[in-house]
Amino acid sequence: MKRILFVKKYLFLIPLLFFNFLLFGQLEMLPSQGVCAHRGAKATHPENTISAFEEAIRLGAQMIEFDVQLTKDNILVIMHDDTVDRTTNGHGLVSKLTFEEIRKLDAGSWKSAKYVGEKIPTLHDVLQIMPNNIWLNIHLKGGKENRCRSR
Repeated sequence: MKRILFVKKYLFLIPLLFFNFLLFGQLEMLPSQGVCAHRGAKATHPENTISAFEEAIRLGAQMIEFDVQLTKDNILVIMHDDTVDRTTNGHGLVSKLTFEEIRKLDAGSWKSAKYVGEKIPTLHDVLQIMPNNIWLNIHLKGGKENRCRSR
């Protein structure tokens, strides 16, 4: 319940931010051409990791897309799937794992031995490495228990 309230508390920001772009005409600043690195440079690096984002920046991407999920203890981490099963050496729903449990997982070895020890980053980690000239396309995700139910 606490997690749902946290997510609901911040969902209002999405339309407000979009309205801000429309109000001030800043949509014109979006790149009209270029590369959007979907989950970073995922062809060569483990997706949604710091190394994938740094490589995408190095290669000249103008925009980076990634997915954000909430852990059991309300930390925003970068993960596409509802579970950590496919891209780490762990198992389980992101929403049922604490940040401490998630931080212990290896998010790189599934891609290549070169990336053994790569960690799942937090949103804060990713924002710290992003240059000011990179556009971010952030997808807010969540497990089925966080989705609205239709009646």
